[in-house]
Amino acid sequence: MMFLECTSKRILVPRTTENDIIFPFAQLYLKFYVNKKDFEHAKPRVEEAQILSGLKRIEEACHNFSLLKKYRFAFFFSVGLSLFLTLISLVLISHGTRTTNVSSDSALLRLINPWLWAGFGLEAIALIQNAVISVVLAIKARNARCKYEDAVYSVMNQLNEELKEQEVRWKLGKRFRWLEISLDYKKKRMMVDQRKDEPLLNP
Repeated sequence: MMFLECTSKRILVPRTTENDIIFPFAQLYLKFYVNKKDFEHAKPRVEEAQILSGLKRIEEACHNFSLLKKYRFAFFFSVGLSLFLTLISLVLISHGTRTTNVSSDSALLRLINPWLWAGFGLEAIALIQNAVISVVLAIKARNARCKYEDAVYSVMNQLNEELKEQEVRWKLGKRFRWLEISLDYKKKRMMVDQRKDEPLLNP
């Protein structure tokens, strides 16, 4: 799906581990997918209700992705309209080939029948409108993603401050593909700082 942003490189969403709980963004349903079995990794530091409350605050900050839902409706409406226009164009072309006095192949090549003109013209309109709407929606979806990221970062800063003593941290994945709760954030930070402090060895 193209609702968050098309990219030439495939972004792999990580899986939940004992140290990180992953909430993939389900682009079909436009919400973060929750598997409550994963919450067992967070106990006893973070309770299920606390995690669900954080997710709710994040999604509410994005207005429950109502803007993307409008784009999704427009996208599927455009596809449906294209299919409808294509069907009509096929009917017109078929009618045009049956009413002409020459062979069907010759009529298609010379376009001597006005029904054929109408059929091919309608198909061109169907293709153009679908292409234009898809491009416009892709641009709007990218702008929406940027706005959502700003909103999520603002809420995550508040959540991380609340969870500071529990050594738990919320993080946002690449291009809004997932949310993540890091359960050993402090441990990872200490390991990174330790590597920075290690002296360089001469060969």
